[in-house]
Parts: sequence; structure tokens; C-alpha cells
Amino acid sequence: MIGVIATIEVAEGRREELLRAYQKLVPLIRANEPGCIEYLPMIDRPTDLGNQQPLRPNTIIVIEKWKDMDAFLAHLNAPHVVAFRAETAAIRRSVTLQVLEPLLK
Repeated sequence: MIGVIATIEVAEGRREELLRAYQKLVPLIRANEPGCIEYLPMIDRPTDLGNQQPLRPNTIIVIEKWKDMDAFLAHLNAPHVVAFRAETAAIRRSVTLQVLEPLLK
């Protein structure tokens, strides 16, 4: 298994628009990509924790778990994902990925 943390920076004030697009995309990923274990877009939640980073109103974090690297690479090229990236290009400012492997199995 691998984990992926995708950090998406969104154009000012357009996060809700991108979240609506994710509402359409996520069911397609879960239904059509057998290597997907978990795929969950998230936003910062306010807390009273002293060590929490400042809230990022123009950021979406996607927490992903994939069977293996091949499954993740297939995801990146899946037709619904390619279409999503094209449709939301004007909303996104940047995307960074962290690909992780578990220490314990």
C-alpha cells in the first residue's frame, strides 16, 4: 500500500467551486478504480490546538490510499481524472504530492 497527500492551492475565493467538482469526481474514483483504498478531499478545521498550522482558506488536501504505485499511476491517467483536471484548471493554482509508504505492515 502507498499513501498520497495531495495539496491543492485554489484561486482566491473558489474553493467551494472546486469542492463541488470533487463531489462529482470522488464517486467515479471509488467505483471505477479497483486499486483505490481511500480517497478523501478535506479542508482545514479550526481548533484550539496551539500547534496547529494557520487555516488555509484556499487549500484542499486529498488523503489517498492506493493498493500500490501502479494503481496510483493508473488513477492519474484515468479518463475521469484527466477530464477533471482539464475542467478545473482555471480554479487550481498549484498541486503538490507527497507519496508515502507505511513503516508498519
